[in-house]
Amino acid sequence: GDKIDQLIVVDIAPKIYPPHHQKEFEVLKTDVSTFQTRSEIEQHLLKIHPNAEIVKFLMMNLEKLPTGYHWKINTKALEKGIYLQEILEFENKQFNKKTLFIKAKDSNYITEEDYSLIQTFFPQSTIIELEGNHWIHYTNTKSFLNNVIKFINHSCFIHKFEK
Repeated sequence: GDKIDQLIVVDIAPKIYPPHHQKEFEVLKTDVSTFQTRSEIEQHLLKIHPNAEIVKFLMMNLEKLPTGYHWKINTKALEKGIYLQEILEFENKQFNKKTLFIKAKDSNYITEEDYSLIQTFFPQSTIIELEGNHWIHYTNTKSFLNNVIKFINHSCFIHKFEK
């Protein structure tokens, strides 16, 4: 709590979610080292995950080395994640500093029923809704960044005058 002055949470609520990214992990576990171009990789990955927008988003984690392409992220560690079950450890605790929750309009990760849960854990939170899907920082970058910058600047401005 003391090390964090403010918090931004992007399209997720403080609750447990059932596992639901199996196709994404299948993409990230694909051996891409033998492919010559990003285009070849994309065509192959679209056979695994038919949503081109998600495939392009996941491909942001590709890196080309002299030995070929590889994934930059630790897929095994991510896949072992227990979908926010650690939130149970925070029962009866609150984060009492300014928090911005960004909800994506075309996503069901945050529902209206979650608003009271968010207020319980984050009593100084503001929830805004932006056009876009769950990967809003990628699919609506301009609006996402504008709101993040506005929140940070406003919080810094207020913070300067509180001291």
